[in-house]
Amino acid sequence: MKHVLAMLVLVFTFSCKQRSRPFISGLEGKELPAFNLLLPDSNSYFNTSEINGDHPFAVFYFSPYCPYCRAELHDIISNDNALQSTTFYLVTNFPFVDMKRLYNEFNLYKYPNIITGFDFNSSIASYYQPRGVPYLALYGKHKKLKVVYVGKIEYNDLHLALTDDKIAQ
Repeated sequence: MKHVLAMLVLVFTFSCKQRSRPFISGLEGKELPAFNLLLPDSNSYFNTSEINGDHPFAVFYFSPYCPYCRAELHDIISNDNALQSTTFYLVTNFPFVDMKRLYNEFNLYKYPNIITGFDFNSSIASYYQPRGVPYLALYGKHKKLKVVYVGKIEYNDLHLALTDDKIAQ
């Protein structure tokens, strides 16, 4: 089991992407399906069917060990005032303890618009089939996928993608 976890860490570390650009996932325009996520308190679950489709939101699939994921998270937190109308769902299928460590390290409990969850069934990974991390799926109204970015996205590009209604809905 330890060898499998070590291999997963290596795969995700090497699939870490520095630069991001829009990626055609084939899921654009589709509504986010319902997935269950285990929350950091280890007792509560969040189902993505509970997401309000009236505001933009992002599903941020990450590795706790990826330096670009960590930099992306730092940018989101640093610009929280400008992004507070956007909810970020941080999701990983790395071990729960690693997710919880990152959650505490970044004090994510302080940000009501950031929900961190453990993808215990690897449902989100199976749905998106990410080619690397950070993997950022941006949704618009009615929970329709607008655009996907693989790799670190600059704050200005992120803000524009979240607020631009011209990007496919």
